[in-house]
Amino acid sequence: MIHYPKILELHNDGIGLRSIAASTGNSRQKIIEVIRPAKQKGLSGARAIC
Repeated sequence: MIHYPKILELHNDGIGLRSIAASTGNSRQKIIEVIRPAKQKGLSGARAIC
């Protein structure tokens, strides 16, 4: 399961991609696939998803 808000929150806190992948159980590629479109749409953190 992909936890989009958690991924974006960790990314905004300055956590690296590998660390986010390890802590969420997703691949680094999947983390990139979540972060890239969120950045393009100007979304950041859990509040942007809710």
